[in-house]
Amino acid sequence: LGCSGCFQSGTMRSLPLLPDHDDQQQKRQHRTRNQEIADRHRRLAQNQDNIIHAVVMACFDNEVERKKNIIPNTCLTMTGTSAYEHAHPVERPMSLLKILSIPDPVLRQISKPIARIDRDIEKLADDMLETMYDAPGIGLAAIQIGQPQRLFVIDLAKQDEPKAPMVLINPEILSRSEELSIYEEGCLSIPEYYEKVERPASVRLRYQDLKGAVQEIDADGLLATCVQHELDHLDGKLFIDYLSKLKRDRVMKKFTKIAKREDV
Repeated sequence: LGCSGCFQSGTMRSLPLLPDHDDQQQKRQHRTRNQEIADRHRRLAQNQDNIIHAVVMACFDNEVERKKNIIPNTCLTMTGTSAYEHAHPVERPMSLLKILSIPDPVLRQISKPIARIDRDIEKLADDMLETMYDAPGIGLAAIQIGQPQRLFVIDLAKQDEPKAPMVLINPEILSRSEELSIYEEGCLSIPEYYEKVERPASVRLRYQDLKGAVQEIDADGLLATCVQHELDHLDGKLFIDYLSKLKRDRVMKKFTKIAKREDV
């Protein structure tokens, strides 16, 4: 029958029934087959959910440990994105990193150029900015968190101004002014110690941004001082190197004692 043949006077008319002996058997077969299919699908779905849950949780735990210990992310999908990032697609998680203090010898290493700007470098820059803001400070070089790569971040915005972060990769000074200026400098790797340092008043700087584009800027004032200070870090130098030997030795002795107490 067609659809129109199923209705009479606004009520649905029953369709013809199968003979009793066939009807019951066929219903039982249908129920059994449908139940088997449903059970199989349920088991497959459960197994798939368990596998996905296990992978996501394992990678989540790996990410937590990575942030605690600053170890490489070894749980990546074929797309290069961690399962943790798949589970949190809206906001990239950031980490507060440990800032090295003198006399840690790592701070004297010369950092290597960054050959490729990828997600790891973007994540490193994000974490460095977060760490710098938390410290708080206005500049942080990668070597200060134990990464000997030619990268530093700065933000000279005042507290009542919007943040203005800068990420400078493979920076190099092209020229320096003959005119000098003096600023009182401090360093997150030499906490709560400040001294006046004389540097060129302005510099021309070339660097790469996070997109890999080459940028050139003319920096003067506090910006010039800041980029020179951070660039020194990449070459294994500290601002105390510009002080007299007496002052430098006094600072090193003080922080060496602090480091020994912390190791006990």
